[in-house]
Amino acid sequence: MKNNEQFAVAIHILTYLSLSDKDYVTSDEIAHSVNTSSVVIRRIIGLLKKRGLILTKQGVGGSKLAKDPQDISLYDVYCALNSVLAFGLHSNINEDCVIANQVNEAIKGSLQDSYDAFNEKLGQKSIQDIVNKIK
Repeated sequence: MKNNEQFAVAIHILTYLSLSDKDYVTSDEIAHSVNTSSVVIRRIIGLLKKRGLILTKQGVGGSKLAKDPQDISLYDVYCALNSVLAFGLHSNINEDCVIANQVNEAIKGSLQDSYDAFNEKLGQKSIQDIVNKIK
């Protein structure tokens, strides 16, 4: 699964857990909702657990939120997935090309500004905001 899909699936998982009336939800239940395999769900749950967003119970126990949905920002989810932006600096530079030798420096500031704005916007939205839009 691509990183951009993992982000959406992670938000789906957290939203599903937020709306569930069960204490713990199995990966099979979530996988059915996401329309993917439980292996994919467990992999993403593992990443969310490492970040402290989900608690799990061994065996058939399942998962639940470790925090209130309003305390889980979309930036937290993004960081949990070790995601990186789809764009970055050019790494295979032709030393003989005047453009190649200067393009990274020319776009570095714009990329950093975009990345900072992206992170700030994700930090302003929570899983609760997603839950509210779904209800």
